[in-house]
Amino acid sequence: MLLDQPDRFMFLSAAEMAAQADVSQPSVSRLAKALGYDSYASMLDDVRERGRLAREDEGGVARNRHQREIDDEIELLKNLRRRLADGRSLQDAAQVISSAEQVVVLGLRISSPLAQTFAYRLGRMRSNVHLITTDGSQTYDDLAMGARARSPAMVVFAMPRYPQSIVTIIDFARRQGYQVVLITDTDASPLVAAADVVLIAEINWGLTFGTHTSANVLLAMLAEEVAHLRQEDVRQRLDRLDGVASEIGHYLSH
Repeated sequence: MLLDQPDRFMFLSAAEMAAQADVSQPSVSRLAKALGYDSYASMLDDVRERGRLAREDEGGVARNRHQREIDDEIELLKNLRRRLADGRSLQDAAQVISSAEQVVVLGLRISSPLAQTFAYRLGRMRSNVHLITTDGSQTYDDLAMGARARSPAMVVFAMPRYPQSIVTIIDFARRQGYQVVLITDTDASPLVAAADVVLIAEINWGLTFGTHTSANVLLAMLAEEVAHLRQEDVRQRLDRLDGVASEIGHYLSH
């Protein structure tokens, strides 16, 4: 994998590398040390830097660190493009969301802005969309009430670090009859096994808190796929909202 797909390898966590190579995570760490690195992270940094230098050689342009981080984001978007080659996972997720009578959108901590953005878009296209960004007792009350609807669904945004409470919330939702669509950063995420449909949006860990560029693109595509399934209803709803915006003067003119 390291030799055959270096561009893909340089964005894999140790856990994901282990999962895809069908070995234990300690084996991945031992490989890094056997190759002369202090840790897996050190090996990853070196592979990433080698990839950057190769791209600079090909382009003939020296890049500063900001441009290099953008180059890394471009590579992650290419990975996302490859993952969506057949489009089935996106279609399956959209079908679950579209057919549910009640949709809960969950995102805790650093994932909450992703959940808020998706819930905003989805709420413009259909009724009965509920956003949850906290993990208190009210969350369980809301899930229990939402479960009274026909085939409820929960869309979970879970980017690392994963809060322990999100496992409990997903387990509770499944017991209540929710179908779960999970958007996370890696196939090796501990949450994958609990979901009905999984969509992967990798993170660039070259920055202090990582980036959610791929996740933002993915959520926009998921919203578009839902809109495609509900075209006439979505068109009528958006026309109505445009009418309200014009009547009230919501937006600045330009």
